[in-house]
Amino acid sequence: MAALKEPLIPLTSLSVKGGSKAGFSRAAEVFTRQTHVVNRRVAAAIIWPLLSASATIPESADASTEDFSHHDIITEGSPPAENSDDSPHHDIDTTDDNSPHYDSDRLPAEAERLLCLRLGVDCPSAAAGSAAVACAGGDSGGAGRRLAVRKVVPRQTGAAAEWDLVVSDETSVAFVPLQTGSRLTPPFTYRLELQADTLCLLAPAAAADTPSARWLVEHALPKVARWTVDMAAPAAAPAEPSLRLIDTERYDQLYKQLKVKYAAEFVKIWPQHTDPAKFVHEDVAIASYLLLLWEADRRRLGRASKQSFVDIGCGNGLLVHILCSEGHPGYGIDIRSRGIWKLYPDTTKLQVGTVSPSADTTYPGSDWLIGNHSDELTPWIPVMAAATGPETCFFLLPCCPWDFYSKYQRADTRLSQYEEYLQYVGRLSERCGFVAEKDRLRIPSTRRRCVVGRRRTASVTADQLRELTAAGSVPFQPRAAVPAVRNCTQLPGDTAAAAVRQVALRLAGEDTDGAAVTGLSLPEVAALLGSDTLRLLRQQCGGLKTLLKNHASVFNVRGDRVTLQGADWLRADPSRPELAAALKTSLCWQHTNLPAGCPLPADQCRYAHGQPELRTRPPRSRPLAVG
Repeated sequence: MAALKEPLIPLTSLSVKGGSKAGFSRAAEVFTRQTHVVNRRVAAAIIWPLLSASATIPESADASTEDFSHHDIITEGSPPAENSDDSPHHDIDTTDDNSPHYDSDRLPAEAERLLCLRLGVDCPSAAAGSAAVACAGGDSGGAGRRLAVRKVVPRQTGAAAEWDLVVSDETSVAFVPLQTGSRLTPPFTYRLELQADTLCLLAPAAAADTPSARWLVEHALPKVARWTVDMAAPAAAPAEPSLRLIDTERYDQLYKQLKVKYAAEFVKIWPQHTDPAKFVHEDVAIASYLLLLWEADRRRLGRASKQSFVDIGCGNGLLVHILCSEGHPGYGIDIRSRGIWKLYPDTTKLQVGTVSPSADTTYPGSDWLIGNHSDELTPWIPVMAAATGPETCFFLLPCCPWDFYSKYQRADTRLSQYEEYLQYVGRLSERCGFVAEKDRLRIPSTRRRCVVGRRRTASVTADQLRELTAAGSVPFQPRAAVPAVRNCTQLPGDTAAAAVRQVALRLAGEDTDGAAVTGLSLPEVAALLGSDTLRLLRQQCGGLKTLLKNHASVFNVRGDRVTLQGADWLRADPSRPELAAALKTSLCWQHTNLPAGCPLPADQCRYAHGQPELRTRPPRSRPLAVG
């Protein structure tokens, strides 16, 4: 107790000119609830407000956004993704709700015991009058003071969680450890206080030279100071909180369990040409979210059986595999199979098929329709859920914006395209008779906001759905079963050849002052080509740059700079016998097409200088498959 009563002295301060009380309140909220942003040893922060021990919580978010919520947790293994709404606050994710959203559960018994023991009070409601709170709170004298108990969950599995008391008002936030020997957070009381245009750090004098104090000075204080300025403007207020529709503490637990159960195995054997760490952990996180959402719905509806589902446009099928493995009957459907499908057991049901969506397309017996990055099928999923039956729900994680029959056309340029599209999907869901609930997932993606339709506002008839989706003269066009090759190899031969020759001859020529051309920028190269050629290139992945790189014997592309390929690259390398079979098996483009020819003599060039030198490439020998 004596240590908790030790007076706090200023250790250091930083300028926050341009900040405000509202900016500080938002910054303090982020620092309190999302400690992982600064402290990577922390996985989650869970808050229980001591409402009976605090002054009235202000209703206006401009007065304070310190609306601590048990339902906002940062989970281990789910780093904060970039804010996809064009916000500058890439490493934070908090709320601008005007109505506080507190947890209804009472303070856990362990927290009550620690709080009373540490503060020397008989019950939590007496905490506000304790000497420790008076010391931590500073000179505010209790006016507008708010108290909350925080549980800090470690990232390391098996490590013990820690508890502290958060004492805050509109210009300060203090933290009082509720156990001795804290390792995740500083083991002493400290306070961050806004004083005019300065943010001060105060702590006991005895703690000034400790590693924890240095961490506060070097890492925590600069972060909070920057946020205080960045969040001062009302327009800079962060977006809605994450995981609002589920029990976030259970999410943390389940995500870790499923990560151990599925992630390591599939990251190791992942056969797709995509980043396994990203896609596997993303699907594990989405599965964790859905499992808890469905679990909560079973309790709400008094249902015993697990929900069935259809994942429309299931892609790699991992989400289907996890949901099926966790006991939910369902299947995935996609226009083409993936290599990884062969690795799943028979219990994971995946189908190759074309979805032709309409107001009459239904999935009888399915409780949920899932659209995880379903692109052109995204707007149809609420329609098909409504058509399937009054009990069918949907989950959407939108990515590429589409309306019913074409790419989505923006109407409000004040919003980002992503935000505008989410609003469009929400309105569409409501017209299908759903309450459109929006949430933010914890996944390593910039597209992490979902729309959930699990409650109905009204029944919608088939005729109303047909009217909503009326196509006019433009029918729905499903994507091709075989993806189009867009690497510039399928361009009309004369178009590609003419473009390569035109660029190469310009690089081999002279400037207007007679000096040799040493290189061109990509915009300068584009200016050489006609509009029809550029239009074709814009339809290819990588466009002009891909075309140039495909002709490596002609061009050397480094960043934005293009030059003719040099002699060093063209020279045959006798030190690499594995390439000997390819020597002289194709003609030297520079020798054939450039006025100056190849920069190397024929005996040194890896390519054939004329038909007499041309060799037939021997067939490749492949090792026999084992087993």
